[in-house]
Amino acid sequence: MSTAAVTETTTTSTQDLRASALKAGTAAIQETTRLLQSLEKADQKTLNRVNNLLGASLAAVRGEFPAPEAVTTQPSAIELRRQEFVTKYNVEVLGDSKVSFTLPSGSSRLDLLNDSQAITPELLRQPAIYAARLAQWAKDPAFTEKVAEDTLRSVDGNVNNSARMTRSEQEAKGWNNVDLADLATAHQAYLIATGKDLFANKVVRARGGALYFYVHGLGVVDCYDDSRRSDVAASAALPARN
Repeated sequence: MSTAAVTETTTTSTQDLRASALKAGTAAIQETTRLLQSLEKADQKTLNRVNNLLGASLAAVRGEFPAPEAVTTQPSAIELRRQEFVTKYNVEVLGDSKVSFTLPSGSSRLDLLNDSQAITPELLRQPAIYAARLAQWAKDPAFTEKVAEDTLRSVDGNVNNSARMTRSEQEAKGWNNVDLADLATAHQAYLIATGKDLFANKVVRARGGALYFYVHGLGVVDCYDDSRRSDVAASAALPARN
């Protein structure tokens, strides 16, 4: 091949790379713009993704050729569903075993539980809630009642130093002032947002019962009120976030 031909081929290849990089950068900028619209309520994973997209898009627009993996790929379908859940219920993780969420006007606690149950088999490879228990809650007004306005709940699902106490001892400290339906709903909000058990592998008491999360999902525990066990903790309502 002649020197001229080699030069022409190299020039064409470089132009193609620049065009491809510019195209990738433009697409990344468009994706970043879309994400920026929801950053006010974004979780850390989304913030990291935006940062990566900005870096990749700026590099591409400058004509640099980053490795293909430098441009963040589109989130999976299940990740999009997780993000939609977090946005729909305005879930905010406040700390370890602490979470707040909002039930939108016209929705019920059962709606949130059903949404969670629909996601977790693919997201976490297990059910969110024990199926028989969810069927019972589907007939319980505490879960099925629709809220008339946006309803915020903030919950500590595993109060520090609350184990090794009876229920009455915990309640003397003002704990277990969360309704069972709200504790169950808070657990699911935290589970979808973090992939973790709000209860940190403990049985947690609430007003009207106690809950536990295991391989078959969230369930009710009908004992332990008079026990002082290391694996039985209290729940508590938290002040509403600003």
